[in-house]
Amino acid sequence: LKVKETLTLKPDSFKIKLRRRTDADREAQAATPVAVQATQTEPAHQITWTTEHAPQHNTPLLVLYGSNMGSSEELAQRITGDGEAQGYRTTVAALDEHVGRLPQEGGVVIVTSSYNGRPPDNAVRFCEWLETDELAAACQGVRYTVFGCGNRDWASTFQAVPRLIDSKLAAAGATRLYVRGEADARDDFFGDFQSWYNPLWAALAAAFDLTDVEPTPATKAPLFQVEMVSTEHANPFIAGFGAQPMRILEQRELQNHGGDNPSTRSTRHIELALPADVTYQTGDHLGVIPRNPLPLVERVLARFGLGKDVVIQLRKTGSGKTSLPLDQPITALELLSTYVELQEVATQQQIETLAKYTECPPEKMKLLALAGVNASGNEAAKALYRAEVLTKRESLLDLLEEYPACTLPFHLYLEMLPPLRPRYYSISSSPRHDPQRCTITVGVVDAPARSGRGQYLGVCSNYLAQQGADHEIHAFVRDSQSAFRLPN
Repeated sequence: LKVKETLTLKPDSFKIKLRRRTDADREAQAATPVAVQATQTEPAHQITWTTEHAPQHNTPLLVLYGSNMGSSEELAQRITGDGEAQGYRTTVAALDEHVGRLPQEGGVVIVTSSYNGRPPDNAVRFCEWLETDELAAACQGVRYTVFGCGNRDWASTFQAVPRLIDSKLAAAGATRLYVRGEADARDDFFGDFQSWYNPLWAALAAAFDLTDVEPTPATKAPLFQVEMVSTEHANPFIAGFGAQPMRILEQRELQNHGGDNPSTRSTRHIELALPADVTYQTGDHLGVIPRNPLPLVERVLARFGLGKDVVIQLRKTGSGKTSLPLDQPITALELLSTYVELQEVATQQQIETLAKYTECPPEKMKLLALAGVNASGNEAAKALYRAEVLTKRESLLDLLEEYPACTLPFHLYLEMLPPLRPRYYSISSSPRHDPQRCTITVGVVDAPARSGRGQYLGVCSNYLAQQGADHEIHAFVRDSQSAFRLPN
């Protein structure tokens, strides 16, 4: 190397050739202690991951859930996957599958919600069993903990079922392994869960005398990889909800948009033809499988540089459960439109992941502050997150647009997104008028986003507003378990 001297010392005739880093290069640098092997072929881009698990001590861990909307089941699946990485022999099931069969070996983690103070559909028999004389004998030697999902808007029944399960098991002689946790969907739901979840594994390790297990789950590898392919496949996702095609018979606006004082709101009256085998009662709910608004999906595609018609294929490479379509071609547009929630508020744990993929120091520092990493005071960190993310309803997409230096790979973005959930509407008609027709009344959500970036579009309300007469949607009737019924 020849050095020349001007105002400074510098190499003489020294040239550097730059090559844009690929996702594989970034992952290989950021994934320690996960071992990464990356290969690239045309037209597919594939990444193979190997996860370092904790020693397999094989302590049994049964994770039970009670869930109608999917949130409790999603948390239960996460606990199951992390438990497997921790060396536990895990099993996950609905509460009703273990009526009278709580294990005396290992531990039991229960995640459940309440609906009008009543148990979810797949926890009804379990809660009935809690009231029987068989409970005391079945609880001897059982060690458990409970986490409850709820919403304080229903104050009189908030956490009714989780509290019932916890108190009944304890009174019957079961041993509480770890304090019961509560999450409030009206506030920081995932923050509530994370505060309860972070110390869970250390508490379980202490209870089971597992001295060689890390107090937190082992580094988690991506759940799947993304492969570019050239053909498309039908979408099988809708069948998972038991939804059926329902034809729209009538769709009309109820608000007055004319005259001297037009309404700025939109409320739609929608009448549907029910399939022959579908019945309902007044007060039941209609669950609708929505699609994400196209402008929202286009923002995601633009952020990751993907075209609408790009066909991709997901191949599962890690442990854990996913509701995304695996091993079948699907366009990026269809995947983002029908499988994942795009507007959920980003959690602090997710923001910390964004920071790991951000090299720009100012942006990285801001993301770490929002994530509460290296914060001097926990309450101050929570207050910052609440003010800048939770109150503004900032999604992962919002943050990715706000922090362009973040190079989060698309497959990790997909893994961080919860599955697209059905939206429930109270049926506003009576089967006595026509048992093969039902109506719903939908307020269309289209308002300035709290984040200050564009419009916030309600996922299902905007989807329904765009469907005219004779269009088909996929929906299902759900018993509301409400005592509010018409008299016989």
